[in-house]
Amino acid sequence: MAGLYDEMRRAKPVIGSSRKVYALVLVVVVLVGVIGFLIYGGYGGLPFTTERVTNPEQAANTLSDLGNDLGGITDELKGMENLL
Repeated sequence: MAGLYDEMRRAKPVIGSSRKVYALVLVVVVLVGVIGFLIYGGYGGLPFTTERVTNPEQAANTLSDLGNDLGGITDELKGMENLL
């Protein structure tokens, strides 16, 4: 019995392998999270994604409105430049 006790006292603790398991689990959790986020974002589920337009007429109107807004901004910038 004393031989088994002495052998256990000389044995190294198995700390390194448990750290490797924790690191592997952490890497898997992060990868699953990132992949899930990308898939969720690809389907337009994120609040900051751009609006998808399926109607060509709506797309034309949106681009026209955007052009009018940009035209107004450039006119205001020209007015500011003239003042300076």
